Amino acid sequence: MHLGSIYLVVNDFEKSIAFYEKLLEMPLSTDNNGRFVSFIFEGHCISLMNGRFDAENPEKIVRKGESSESVDFFSEIALAPNPKKFVLNFWVEDLRSEYGRLDSLNISDNLSKVRYFHYVAPYYFFTLTDPDGNMIEVTGDYTPNEGEFDEHRRLSKGWDWENVNEAYRSRHLQPTEDSLNCALQWKDAGYESVLDLGTGLGRHAICFAKNGMKVSAFDISEYGIKYLQSWARDEKLEIETHIGDMLSLPYSDNSFDCVFAYHVISHSDSIGIKKIISEIERVLKPKGAVYLSFSSKETTDFIEAVRPKVDDNTMFWEGGPDIDGSPIFYASIPEIIELLSHFTIDKIFQRKMYQKDDGGNDRKIEYHYVSAKLN
Repeated sequence: MHLGSIYLVVNDFEKSIAFYEKLLEMPLSTDNNGRFVSFIFEGHCISLMNGRFDAENPEKIVRKGESSESVDFFSEIALAPNPKKFVLNFWVEDLRSEYGRLDSLNISDNLSKVRYFHYVAPYYFFTLTDPDGNMIEVTGDYTPNEGEFDEHRRLSKGWDWENVNEAYRSRHLQPTEDSLNCALQWKDAGYESVLDLGTGLGRHAICFAKNGMKVSAFDISEYGIKYLQSWARDEKLEIETHIGDMLSLPYSDNSFDCVFAYHVISHSDSIGIKKIISEIERVLKPKGAVYLSFSSKETTDFIEAVRPKVDDNTMFWEGGPDIDGSPIFYASIPEIIELLSHFTIDKIFQRKMYQKDDGGNDRKIEYHYVSAKLN
């Protein structure tokens, strides 16, 4: 079986023709003497059936065989209430531009705004109706403006610490050498206060506190913060804690000498990463220090785009320790330098790991690590 055409039985034939000519940006491909017309494009065919034609021109119609009221009387179909169970879906390369085009044409009274939906991956679309009330959905590539959809785009996700396996938990209770090196270097430089951004269970906050720094720890996970609070009490350490989203930090301007964010800020998208870095800049004191990590675009999974794309720099990951999946932002060194344009970068270096896939092939995982000072 092969799909020949999708055809719509319409009430106002001329009005519908004008609508679809503007929508599709093309003239009619075929005209069957006023009874139906077709638009043929990219191997597809959409036809419009004149619902009034047969009733108005009975002498021109020859019918043989048993008739069916449900399919043969097009005038009744054309006048019937539209149940809106049928949707024509179109994809465009630039959704913002297409929205502007259709809005300027003013061809539908029911043109929605661009909307956002998320199930497995982000989905941007808008809808409109044709003269008969048929639903048309248009989707495509779309980069939101800063702040657009913030009330809908819950991209920041916490780790599901209650359900991670014991090996993963144990590994994340051991502070990294990076945190110890930062603590010693920052103390020697005269820095006193540090924000452990994305503290998790608190391993780095504990490390900084044990090395004499005034520590604030921040995470989106309530479980992680409560775990750290209990750990700090057992160690008799004073650590300030906050629960929240790193897109909006609950601290005053110029609050910290240093910010430490280890495998944290990449859990966002291309818009979110800029907001997070601006928040780090805001809460950091002038000449304050940062230690940040970024997922690298040299990672095999990013190169091969094995996961759904959120935007050109971001893939959506599921199946990890995060709740309901998480975006991962990937960057090149030039992009990191641009993102940190208000910083003087002291050092950028990479770490690479290799894992075998099911076929025995090496797959690279690479991260960038950055030491910098706010200008």
